[in-house]
Amino acid sequence: MFSGLPSYALKATPTIVTRLSNGVRVASETSGCATATVSVWVDAGSRYESKALNGASFLGGKAILLEPSVQAEITKLGGQVAAYTSREQTVYYATVMKEQVGDAMALLSTLVKGSPSASTFEAAKAEILAEFESADIKSGASLLEELHGAAYLDDPLGMPIKGFPQTISTLGVPDVQALKSASHVAPRVVIAAAGGVTQDELVALAEKNFGSLSTTSTGPQAPKAVFCGSDKRIRFDSGNVAHVAIAFETGGWKSEQSVPLMLMQTLLGSWSNTSNIGVNMASKFGQDISSGNLVVNYSSFLAQYKDTGLFGISAVAEETKLDDMMFATTYHLVRICHQVTDAEVERAKINLKANILAQTNSSYSICEDIGRQLLSYGRRISLSEMFMRIDAVTTADIKQVGKDVINDHDHALAAIGPIYELPDYNWIRRRSYWLRY
Repeated sequence: MFSGLPSYALKATPTIVTRLSNGVRVASETSGCATATVSVWVDAGSRYESKALNGASFLGGKAILLEPSVQAEITKLGGQVAAYTSREQTVYYATVMKEQVGDAMALLSTLVKGSPSASTFEAAKAEILAEFESADIKSGASLLEELHGAAYLDDPLGMPIKGFPQTISTLGVPDVQALKSASHVAPRVVIAAAGGVTQDELVALAEKNFGSLSTTSTGPQAPKAVFCGSDKRIRFDSGNVAHVAIAFETGGWKSEQSVPLMLMQTLLGSWSNTSNIGVNMASKFGQDISSGNLVVNYSSFLAQYKDTGLFGISAVAEETKLDDMMFATTYHLVRICHQVTDAEVERAKINLKANILAQTNSSYSICEDIGRQLLSYGRRISLSEMFMRIDAVTTADIKQVGKDVINDHDHALAAIGPIYELPDYNWIRRRSYWLRY
């Protein structure tokens, strides 16, 4: 059963998980390095916000970090301390010398349980509103936010993580703290660490700093996401290039589609016109794109959530190349459903394993992997198990998932820039299947 696995996968350092009496899960992977990353993961994000409170989680995390007392502690630690909010998770983390793990955990406790002052809160609001004001839509930085808005119309999952200017401007400290108090509770919290810290040390610090967290969650639960095939096009002809993203709905984290989708993402790959590999890259899609010089760059993506996900391609292209670029994109997406070969799948497996290994090369990346997996799967998937799952996928599995996700299915699309040559929704929808099949 394990004979085909490399020794480094079988001998990988195990992740130890302990549950505190109040329900907080504590997990670590210990190494002998001189630094450690400790983090607190909360099952709460923009998806859990109402329209009136959209952006509250992001604002709360930014405001507490601006507190003068917090800034003083960060300076004293001398490490890296930050927080970020995603659609389903709020994360606080610190990377410090191993001797300072105790101080880092105390600081993380302040970030999780503390409340910003009114003056700091208003300063954070001003910073976010200034970012909205100065945002350059031509850069395409908001493309994936616009894509989520198109894919999940009038759904919390489609709301922007940072909120809207009109919602941020009306939020107060009580709004943010009420949402935080309701969601930052023990059953929804994971404490993850990696590097120079032991599980016994971490559990003791977790009990000291987070053992008093409430065991009762009164926060909102995420409603089931509803995907909607739609277009969102923001056209201005003064831009130099167009930014386009197309996506299809997938299953969530625990879906049987997950590993085949990872391989499909690897099959499509990514490319930039600054790359030297060009037509010699493994991806047939990349070969066609580069040989025709159809884009400035492209990347395939897979964004998964509890009950849904988005699989697709985003690209930056010159305005006169959009029609050809979209033809190649739809052709190769549907090609996965019918003509992907065993050789391509085997190569994708090797590349995916290499990518997984490359993503766990520091205490920070290992810590992030632990925290995200415990919230997403309820456990840490070992390297050997993940490799076995990858090896178990067949070419037929890839084709079937392609048919379930792409073939004759509605898509969501977001586009920004000089997009007058981008084909309309019906043109693209018609090319989500081949008549000969």
